Amino acid sequence: MKIKYIYLKNVLGEKLNKEKKMKNILRFPTFIHKGENYLYIFDPLIDNSSILLGNFKGIINKISYKRSFKFIEIAFNDHFVGIEQESNNICILNKKGNILRSYRMDPNIDPISLSANSSGDLLLLDRKNKKILLMDMTGLIIKSLSTIKGMKLLFPIHIQSLANGNILLTDEGLHSVFEVDWSGKILWNFGIYGIPGNDNDRLTYPQSACRLNNGNTLITDSMNNRIIEVNKLGQMIWSYGNDRRGAWEKVNLLFPTSAKGTEKGIIIVDSNNGRIIEIDKFGKIINQLGSKKIKKKLLSYPRSIQLLENENLLIADTLNNRVIEFNMKKNEMIKSYNNFFWPRCAKKLGDGKLMITDSLNKKVVFINSEGKQQRIIKGFWLNKKFNYFVDPHYAIQLSNKNVVIADSGNHIVVEVNQNNEATWIYGEGNESLNDPHYLSRNKFSETLIADSGNNRIVLVDYHGNIFLSITEVPVNDKMNSVHFPRYCEFIDDNNFLFIDGGSGYIYVYNRLGNLLEYFKPSDQNLALALINTRSILFDEEKLLISDYNNGRILICSM
Repeated sequence: MKIKYIYLKNVLGEKLNKEKKMKNILRFPTFIHKGENYLYIFDPLIDNSSILLGNFKGIINKISYKRSFKFIEIAFNDHFVGIEQESNNICILNKKGNILRSYRMDPNIDPISLSANSSGDLLLLDRKNKKILLMDMTGLIIKSLSTIKGMKLLFPIHIQSLANGNILLTDEGLHSVFEVDWSGKILWNFGIYGIPGNDNDRLTYPQSACRLNNGNTLITDSMNNRIIEVNKLGQMIWSYGNDRRGAWEKVNLLFPTSAKGTEKGIIIVDSNNGRIIEIDKFGKIINQLGSKKIKKKLLSYPRSIQLLENENLLIADTLNNRVIEFNMKKNEMIKSYNNFFWPRCAKKLGDGKLMITDSLNKKVVFINSEGKQQRIIKGFWLNKKFNYFVDPHYAIQLSNKNVVIADSGNHIVVEVNQNNEATWIYGEGNESLNDPHYLSRNKFSETLIADSGNNRIVLVDYHGNIFLSITEVPVNDKMNSVHFPRYCEFIDDNNFLFIDGGSGYIYVYNRLGNLLEYFKPSDQNLALALINTRSILFDEEKLLISDYNNGRILICSM
């Protein structure tokens, strides 16, 4: 079996900040506490067993705890509270490197965020079970909230205990922040449940929220690269973020994860820029630790990429709600097709039309070179009933003009003819799929599916029988479970490749289930890019990666 390594050679779609005022010491900070004498910073990519001590001139020292953490926050009496990386145990930490108390968690509880209340109890956000728990100082769970009235939690990410006894809850999957009481009643909210956006009413994958002393709420609208302040009436009254005018976006923030009020203004954890900044209410930076890495960027969470005959790229520039043609040699946009809502996949077909999964508009559209719509598929007929798409992620057109679509929201893959009739469907009934992201078809009418939520790659024949299922792969000389694969593709009719969402390794198999070779990323940054990518392509000896989280295209060698 061959093992090849992937090396980064070039980056497209961004312009670096060449006027850095200070060196970036941090990599991906997630927590900041501004004390009287120090900044207390948690950066798990640098050291997940320590809190860094510093000021706006640099890092001075660190507090080491000899345990690995995935979350740290300020708690009561100027102590910290942390969630251990492996065990999920809850720890109370002091500033001398001591673990004052450790609470062993039930293995079924998956805490992701903590907040201390005025009584010394701890609020726990259990992401796995979508519950809010209240734990007293003995470690006893004394209260639980599992039902929010009128809605169902999706991906809760952050909580804050409020002075009035209520809870400020951030759900990144619902793109919303809301205040709830212990009966589950929603008392205040911001965002439109389940619908992302970057206007004055919507959020996109917010990571945290903080109630200010004036009663307003500060929200890290992370995927929109901005911090916003919202008043008690749910109106956005202030924002700080990127300048979106023109094709290129001027960068001020890159995926901020936390923001808190200070005596001077607001302190922001600008995570993907690897820095901490303090700004005043006019948006002027008054203090900073580190400099922004990127000056301008063209793309926002791009998904599919396709190499065109003219050697340009066709890119689904998803969060910019457009599809663009991009000149790789000049690092510039040539053409833009607009007015979509989260296009996840774009393909130029043999007749010159573009086929686009306009995902949050719940349809697949075909447009000509001028951008005029030629055909729309909003769903399919099956057993005399029309079934609407929920979230079409990916689509391919076959030689007979039928279209095969992975509808992640309906958990199906369906083949649709030109009359919008389903000629083949997989995922219904006992043929269970969970959040399928990608598909490919060979000449034997076998369909390769990235069954992401079920953590597997499946090869299904035209009768709906699973021909092959891959649930384990070798990683560093041992077999690991496949984790949330988002990409798979036939290389030819007998061989295919896919990316494991846990390791970022690219695996090449044949139809018989034999592993032929695999590709390993040479560093952690490449691994993260491949873990999160939705699309890659091979061009002779080069590998192109759509670097989803960083909004760019990577050119690599192997």
